[in-house]
Amino acid sequence: MNRILGIFSLVYAADGFTLVLLPLLALQISDSALFVSVVHFCRTSPWLLLSLPVGKFIDMRGAIFAFKLGQYLRVSVLTFSVVYLSFSTDNYTAQMLLLVAAFFVGVGEVVSDNASQAMLPQLFEPEQMLAVNSKVHSLETLLSYFVAPPVAAFLFADSLINGLYICIISYAFALVIFVWATKAQSASEKVSTAKDAQQSIWAGWRILRRSKVLNALMTTTCISNFVLAGLTAILPFYIIHELGEDESLYGMALSVYAVGFVISANSANRITQGFNQYKILQWIIALFPLPFLIVILFPHLFTLYISLFILGLLIGVWGCITVTYRQTYTPPFLLGRVNASFRMLSWGAMPLGALLAGLLSDRFNVEWFLMIALVMTLPMWYFIRFLNIHHITRDQRFLTKCSNVGIL
Repeated sequence: MNRILGIFSLVYAADGFTLVLLPLLALQISDSALFVSVVHFCRTSPWLLLSLPVGKFIDMRGAIFAFKLGQYLRVSVLTFSVVYLSFSTDNYTAQMLLLVAAFFVGVGEVVSDNASQAMLPQLFEPEQMLAVNSKVHSLETLLSYFVAPPVAAFLFADSLINGLYICIISYAFALVIFVWATKAQSASEKVSTAKDAQQSIWAGWRILRRSKVLNALMTTTCISNFVLAGLTAILPFYIIHELGEDESLYGMALSVYAVGFVISANSANRITQGFNQYKILQWIIALFPLPFLIVILFPHLFTLYISLFILGLLIGVWGCITVTYRQTYTPPFLLGRVNASFRMLSWGAMPLGALLAGLLSDRFNVEWFLMIALVMTLPMWYFIRFLNIHHITRDQRFLTKCSNVGIL
């Protein structure tokens, strides 16, 4: 477990650096909120465009191989981009290259993250999964949002290219250590049989469509990711240009979100022992509009931090419970495709949210997006009705039947 967490630490730290450095680099090249949001769109659009083929690739070739490929892709793309940007003086070419680099960094993230979620059930027992996901989610958020963003913003605000070199080194070390640590597992990794391979790329989607609980979790996650990605995409513009604060406070804003997330995710295992986990999901959905309402009514840096902290608290437990449910009850030979299908829509909503936020902020102001985001969170309440013991019991029987039958 410690070795896996160490490898993930290197990856998550690099993710946190790119999360801050790419938008700041975009803002350095262009002062347009739309361009900054388009960079975020390119970074997250692979979730929408490539999740399904990536899911089948993981089921066919194995999660360990796919995880290696994700790190190799990011190292290659960032190395080329950084070397070119170090010597380029053409602003237009720099903008286009930044968009392409953001896209392929996103492709590496899709491959790597889906592979890691499919890999964990191979290494741990089902009853351990909630505790394992709690540690992994806490580590991811701690490094990607709490430690790396402010470090990147403070140390590399005047030298963004040097910060990207650190990302390259971190991804490369993760790749080397992972290759060394998984030699035995790579040789014996179980991949899909010919019988499993007959199932189409849409097999995971059919599972989600017929499972009421997974469908409800996917739809509500889709909405929450849409509005959260939009908020994240315009944060640097909102903090620097509309609130008139220093750009280093952008990294601090992500850290505030991370503190709430880590507290929540670390407590997920204990919370679910004391309360019904599906009741917890119902309360999270009910409270989700609150942070956006606070920012709209009280536009100030302090209230923005409070809202981000609340969002972190809500999403931390939510993520641990929903991921564990998928990993525990999904048939193993379909886990890659179910994960990818789930995240195609839930994470694929992120680039759309980022693009809408940029368009509205560029054409009007940030408050327009915040009001639309608030309205969009209200339909989440409808899906509370599916998170009860009746639907969950039926859902688990259906998924068990799929596992026993083998072919949908």
